[in-house]
Amino acid sequence: SLRPTSGIFEITTCTYLASMECSLDHKGYKKIDSLCKSDRTWKSAKVVDFLNLDPKDGRFSLYKLPLPSVHDTESIDPTFPVLDSRTKAFKATAKHLEGFVVIPGALDIEQQAFWCHECLSTYNIRSSSVSNVKDLKDYPWDTLVSSGQISKDLNDMRWLTLGYHFDWNNRQYHEDKRSPIPSNLSTLGRHIATAVECYDFKSEAAIVNFYRKKSRMGGHKDDLEPDQTAPVISISMGADAIFLIGGESKETEPVPILVRSGTILIMAGASRRSVHGVSRIFPESYPPELAKIIINLSLQKRSGESNNGTSSAGPLEKDAAAGLRYLEGMRINVNI
Repeated sequence: SLRPTSGIFEITTCTYLASMECSLDHKGYKKIDSLCKSDRTWKSAKVVDFLNLDPKDGRFSLYKLPLPSVHDTESIDPTFPVLDSRTKAFKATAKHLEGFVVIPGALDIEQQAFWCHECLSTYNIRSSSVSNVKDLKDYPWDTLVSSGQISKDLNDMRWLTLGYHFDWNNRQYHEDKRSPIPSNLSTLGRHIATAVECYDFKSEAAIVNFYRKKSRMGGHKDDLEPDQTAPVISISMGADAIFLIGGESKETEPVPILVRSGTILIMAGASRRSVHGVSRIFPESYPPELAKIIINLSLQKRSGESNNGTSSAGPLEKDAAAGLRYLEGMRINVNI
């Protein structure tokens, strides 16, 4: 079949997805979601923080990636994370979350900046993507950096799709609504999937969402891809967020996870069918050097300099101030 057989590659700014929540009062998911949304109560929700994981917290255990530590890392694309037996990863212990793997800090700051820039600049053109903004002009991010003005279109942008374009109104994919998946994105997905022994992974659909300061994602299931055995791979960059993952229905109380910039989540096995969402983001946690590197990549692109996918947080031109304002507090989340 030509229909998407993998999960969704997603990068997110979305309050619009709150409508995907079920209207029924499900105490399990709704209880934890409500706690996490509040500044006063989110810490009482027993949020898992892999940077400060309590040894007595039995919800996750260490997971050793199967790739040997002696494999040739020099052959890996420098924009890809190094994932091998030395990488610190965790797996969920609950039966209904079998196959759920978390790799904190998998991408370094320059790798994060590269993929953020790809989503903002390279992928954001009408010939290869569909956005929530109708008639979005090509390269709105590059226009911002060159002009110093944040356009209304760019300010309103919440998501874009690549590959098979999801029909939000009818909640389905269509054979005749597709564009090529960017090759580097597809290869990145395969690189990550292979690290957790999903060897036949193929990216055919991707969603990029851009979270702003008050954005969130309602609890939902990724249950419309024909092949439900393929994992969903999620990459978070920018502001920290609380990600919830529960069971097959909202009756199951979800596990809240503090997802920091550079973290990879893999939903495979039983966890592929889990209700999940984002309760909140923490705009103040945005790494300031990340925005500077993203903007420097754009400036280098404009001047025709070669950067091989990397840059640095060096001095910025005065007209980059608008770009810094736009990126402040943002979370870009990529799901493949």
